Amino acid sequence: WSYPRLIGLKLKEAQISGSYFDQNYSVEGDLFPPESGQISLNAEGRLGGRIRSDVQLKKVNPSWLVETVSNLPSVKVETPQISGSAEDLGDFAIQPVKGSLDSQLREWAYSLVSLGRNKELQKQKKVFNSDDLRGYVNGLIEIEGTGLDNISIDLKTSGKLWVVGQKEIQVKPFNASFKGPLRFGSGAFELMNIPFSLLSLLIPTPSGLTGMFGLSGKYRLRNKRPEVTADLIFKEAQLMNELVLLERGKLFFSGASVNIDIQLRNASSSQPVSLKGQLPLNSTLPINLRVESHGDGLRFLDGIWGDLVSWNSGSADLRLLIRGTRNSPKANGFLVLKNNELVVKEKVIRKLGGTIVFDFNRLEVQKLDGRIGKKGYISSVGAIALFDPEREEKNPLLIDIKNFHLKSSISDVETISKLKVTGALVKPKVGGEVKIKQGFISAQRSRDGRKNNEFKANNARNIDVIKKNRLPEQEWDGKKPLLLFMQDNTTPTNKLFTGGIPQGLSSVTFDNLKVVLGPRFKVVSQPVASFEVEGFILLNGVVGPDLNATGLLRLLNGRVNLFTTTFTLDRREPNVAVFVPSMGLIPYVDVKMTSRVPDTVRNPSELSSSSDFMTNGSGAFGIGGSRFVKVEVMASGPADRLKDNFKLRSTPPLPEKQLLGLIGGNSLTNLLSGGDNTVFADVLNRSFVSPVLGNINGAFRERLQISFYPAYVNRPQIEDEALEEESTEIDSTPSQLAPQQAWVTEVGIDLTDRINFSVQATPNRDDIPPQGTISLQLNSNLGVLGSFDRNGNWQSQFQLFLRY
Repeated sequence: WSYPRLIGLKLKEAQISGSYFDQNYSVEGDLFPPESGQISLNAEGRLGGRIRSDVQLKKVNPSWLVETVSNLPSVKVETPQISGSAEDLGDFAIQPVKGSLDSQLREWAYSLVSLGRNKELQKQKKVFNSDDLRGYVNGLIEIEGTGLDNISIDLKTSGKLWVVGQKEIQVKPFNASFKGPLRFGSGAFELMNIPFSLLSLLIPTPSGLTGMFGLSGKYRLRNKRPEVTADLIFKEAQLMNELVLLERGKLFFSGASVNIDIQLRNASSSQPVSLKGQLPLNSTLPINLRVESHGDGLRFLDGIWGDLVSWNSGSADLRLLIRGTRNSPKANGFLVLKNNELVVKEKVIRKLGGTIVFDFNRLEVQKLDGRIGKKGYISSVGAIALFDPEREEKNPLLIDIKNFHLKSSISDVETISKLKVTGALVKPKVGGEVKIKQGFISAQRSRDGRKNNEFKANNARNIDVIKKNRLPEQEWDGKKPLLLFMQDNTTPTNKLFTGGIPQGLSSVTFDNLKVVLGPRFKVVSQPVASFEVEGFILLNGVVGPDLNATGLLRLLNGRVNLFTTTFTLDRREPNVAVFVPSMGLIPYVDVKMTSRVPDTVRNPSELSSSSDFMTNGSGAFGIGGSRFVKVEVMASGPADRLKDNFKLRSTPPLPEKQLLGLIGGNSLTNLLSGGDNTVFADVLNRSFVSPVLGNINGAFRERLQISFYPAYVNRPQIEDEALEEESTEIDSTPSQLAPQQAWVTEVGIDLTDRINFSVQATPNRDDIPPQGTISLQLNSNLGVLGSFDRNGNWQSQFQLFLRY
C-alpha cells in the first residue's frame, strides 16, 4: 500500500500480510515512514477480544514519531455505523466548475497560499515544531490488551536526538522506557541523556549551555486529561564551562500547563536560584511564576552572556513575579545589588550597587552606580519598557560613564558617555553622546591563525562572486534619481567595518548616537600610518550591515610610511573624511600628503655628463650637488576605492614611474639585484632614519623638517689648487681627487605657506661650510630658489615648471 493515511499514520509504504478465520487474525509486515526508517510489526488477536503485538523500530525519524504520537489522542476508534443506499442520493449531480481556466488557476493558487498559512498557524499553536528535530530512534514495543480502549505498552528505545544546525558527533545516545496504558490508567516512564540543545525547541536557551537532562516519573490518564509527575535530572550540565547543580527539580503536568519547583545553583555559589509556579504550554494561557534568589545565587547567570560578563563578588537579592501570557508577559518585583564586582569584556566594575524595580511591563532603575577601572565612574537612572518598544517613558533610562580608560590590545583611549536608552529592554534604542579622546585605536591584524585561515577560506569560496560584482553606479537604470556613491555592501572595507560587530548586538538600534573623536585622539596602523583625528559621527539604524553614519572627521596631522619614504599630511589642505547615509559606514576621503625626497645618490665621477635633461631643468643645488624633490599624494573618493582615486605628482615634475622609483622602489630593486653599492647608503637612510625623523617632524606640527641623507662631495682645498695650477700634473693621487661620501643634515622651517628656509651642514666634515637655502613658490608652476654658504658663495635659480 503506497502512501497510506490511516488513524493518524502517514507512511510512504506499508507491506502487510496475514490471515483471518473465525474472528481470529494474525498480521505481520513492515511500515516505512515518509523520510527514513522501518517499523516491523507482528500482531495477533481476536476481534473484540485479546490483542498482542510486537513492534520494532529501526532508525526511525524522531520528528515523524513525535507528530504521529501527538495525533494518537485525537484518533476516534469508535465510528457511527453507515446506513442508507444509493437511492437516497436522488437527483444528485456534480456540476462543472464555473469560470475561465485563468480564474480556476487563480483560485487554485489562492488555496495553496491559504493552506500554507494555515499550516504555519498550526505550527505556532504547537508546543514546538517537530520539523526542527533531527536524529534516529531504535526500539522495541510490546502491546497487550483486550481492546483498543484497554491497551498497555512496554516500550524501550534508544538513539540520538539533535536540532537543526547541530552535528551528530556532538551528541551522546539517549535511552527511554515507558510502561503502562495508553488511554486509561497509570504508568511509569524514564527519559535520560537528552541534550540541552533540544530545549531551544521550547524556550530560548543560552548558547553556552551544554550537557544533558532527563525525566523520571509516573503518569495517570483519566477523562482525556493526562497528569504527569516527574523528577528533573541533570547530567554534566555546564554553563560556559561552569558546573550547574540541580538541588531540586519537580515537575507536574496537568492539562495544558506544567507546575515547576526547581532550585539551581552554580558550583561556586552558596545560594540557589528558585523557580516555582505554573507555565502554560499554550501561548494564550496565563503564566504564574515566581523567581527568587539571594546572596551570590545569580552568579551562574553570567554564563548567559558568554565571556562578555563575569561576576566576581557581591550580593544580589531578586524577587520576581511573572504574570501575563507568553505573548504578553508582565513582571513585578525588585533587584537589589550590593557591593558587586563584575568583569565586562576584561573591564572591572567595582562597588556596583543600586535598586531596580520591575513594574508590570516596565523596568525602573531607581539608583545604580559603580566604579570602572582606576578613575572611571558609572551611574544610571530612569525607566525602560520590558517588551513593548512603542511605549514611551516620561523619564527614559540614562547611563553616564565618566573618565573610563579603555585599554585593550587595539586601543588605549579615555571615554566619556552620556547615553539615552529608549524602546524596550529586549529591543533597545541607544542615543546620546560618546566622547573618545586622549589615546589611540590601532587597526592591527589579528594574531589568531585560525580566524585568518577561516577568513582566507571564505574569500576563496567567494572569489568568483566578487569578480562578478560591479559598482552600484554601474547598475543605474537611468530612471530613478541616482544616489552618488551608493553603498556597496560587498566591498572588503565595508565587511571590515561590519565584521567586527558582535552578533549579540543585533537587537540594538542606534538613534542618533553621537560619537565625538578628539582632542588628542589618534588612529594608527603600525608601522605604516598614524593620524590625529577630530570630529564627530552620528550613528543610526540597527547594529549590523545596514548601520549608517553621518558626520565629518578632520585629519589634523599624521604620517604614512610608503616604501622607504615618510609622507606627512599637508596641513594647508582640509584633509577630511565625510560620512553620508547613502554610503553606510564607508567615508568619503579627501586628503593630501607630501614628502621631501633626496634624489638618488650617485657618484658624480660616474656620470657621463651633467645634461639638463637628467635633472629636468632644475639642477642640483645642495651640498655635494644634492637636491630634494617634493612629492605630493592626493586621494579623493570613497575609502574603499582610493586605489582608483589617487594622484601622484612632484616639484620638479617627474613621471609617475620615476617618482615611484624615487620614493624607494628603484633603490630596493637595485640593492636586492646586486646593483651599484652606492645605493646602499640611500636605502639605509630612507629605511631606518626617515621614519624616526618623521616622528620628530610630527612633534613640531609639520612646520619644522629634519632630513639626514648621504651625498658625494669634493674637498674644497683640492678644488682651489686644481683651479690655480690649471694643469693636469697634480701631486695628489686619483683617490684624493675622487669625490667622497658624506652625511648631510638639513633643518628647514616653513616661514609661510610659500616660503621655506633651510640650513645644510656636514657634521663629520669640518672642511665643508654650512649652506643656507631659501625658496619662494609663487604658484604651482613658478618658483625662485637661492642659496649661500659661510664663505659668501651665492647661487640662485629661477624655476618654471611646464608639463605637456
